[in-house]
Amino acid sequence: MKVIIITQYFYPEAFRVNDLAKGLKDRGHTVAVLTGQPNYPSGKVYPGYGWLRSWHDDFHGIPVYRVPVIARGRAGRVRLSLNYLSFVFSALLLGLPRLRRQQFDCCLVFATSPVTAAIPANFYRKFTGCPVAIWIQDLWPDVVTSVSMVRSRKVLGLIGHMVTWIYRHADLLLIQSESFRESVLKWGGTESQIRYLPNWAEDFYVPRTQAASASPFRILFAGNLGRAQALDTILKAIVITHQHGASIEWHFMGDGVLKSWLQEQVEQQGISQCVKFFPRQNETQMSETFAQYSVLLATLAKDPVLSLVLPSKIQSAMACAMPILGSDNGEMARVIEEAVCGLISPAGDAEHLARHAIQLSQMSPARLQQLGSSGRAYYQKHFERNMLIQNTCAFFQEISERRSS
Repeated sequence: MKVIIITQYFYPEAFRVNDLAKGLKDRGHTVAVLTGQPNYPSGKVYPGYGWLRSWHDDFHGIPVYRVPVIARGRAGRVRLSLNYLSFVFSALLLGLPRLRRQQFDCCLVFATSPVTAAIPANFYRKFTGCPVAIWIQDLWPDVVTSVSMVRSRKVLGLIGHMVTWIYRHADLLLIQSESFRESVLKWGGTESQIRYLPNWAEDFYVPRTQAASASPFRILFAGNLGRAQALDTILKAIVITHQHGASIEWHFMGDGVLKSWLQEQVEQQGISQCVKFFPRQNETQMSETFAQYSVLLATLAKDPVLSLVLPSKIQSAMACAMPILGSDNGEMARVIEEAVCGLISPAGDAEHLARHAIQLSQMSPARLQQLGSSGRAYYQKHFERNMLIQNTCAFFQEISERRSS
C-alpha cells in the first residue's frame, strides 16, 4: 500500500509519527511524508534547514517533502497562529503540487495541536479521491478554550466550523484516547468514522533491570513545561515536601513557555537545593535516563478538556517499567489506577501530590519494581507498538477497500 503522511511536525522533531512512518515502511508499505521545516520546540528553524534549502530529504529511505513555515518563535499567540497557517498555505500551494504525479492509496494526517494540518489533506482527497485518516492527538476547538489561547467567541466559532468541516470530510478519525470520542462526535464526527488508536512507545524504550536506588529519591519530570502541565501545583508540592524534610530531588528535563517562570519561582521559594533543571534530551536516550530515576512525574491542569488526554510519556514510562507519580482527574488517572503502576492524586491538589511523593520515596526498591512491572504488563496488553502499527495498517486497508467498492 502507498501511504502519504501529512504532518506539520516530523523528524528531526521528536514525535511519534516518525516511528509510525518507519514502522509502515518496515512492513513493506511505500511511505512518503509532507511536512514543514523543523522548528519545534525551540521556535527556531533547525540548522541545515530553511526557506531556500532542504525542501526534500530522506528518513530511513522515506522521501520527506518539506515546505517553508514561519517558525514558532517564543510561541506567542500571534506567532503560533502564523506558524500554523503558514504550514497550511505552504502545503496547499507548494506541497500538494509536488505530489500530483504520485498515486497514494491512503493519506494519514498526524493531527497534534492544531488540527489545521488536516486541511491540505482534505483538499488532496477532493482532488485525487485518496481516502484520509486523521490521527487526532489533541481536541480542537476544546483545547483552545481550555488553555485560554483564544477568548473571542467569533474566532472560536470559526475554529469550530473549521473542525466540523475537517471531520466531516475525513474517512476515518483515529482517537488516541477513548475519552476523545464524545468531543469528536460533538464536532461533526460519526461513530462509523471513529477508531481507537492510542500512542505507543518506540522500540528503544526498554524495561529497566531494577528500580533506581540513588539517595536522595529522585523524581523526573520530562517534557513540555507549559500551562497544561500544572506547574504551579508541582511547585507547591515541592515546597510541602521540602518543609517536611523529605529527602527528595525533583528534576525537570525539557523546555516550554513556563520554564523560565518555574526557575524563577524555585529561586524565590528557596528550594533550589532540591530542584534541578536539564535541557531537553534526544528521545533515543530517554530509556537510559529513566533508569537513573525512581519515578516519573506526569501532571495535567485541572480542566475538563485536559482530563481527556493521555500524555504519551505514560506509555514511555510503562514500557520502561517505571512507576508513575500522577496528578489528573481523567484518562491518565484511569490508566494509572487500572494498571496499578503508581500513585495518582486529583488535579490541582498539591498536598495530595506531596503526600504521594513522600509515600513513594519511602517504598522499598522491591515495591517500586513491582509497580513498574505492573505498568509494563499493562503496556504489553494495551499499547504494544507492533500490535498498534498493525492495527493502523488494517485501518488503511479498510478505507482503501471502502473507497474502491
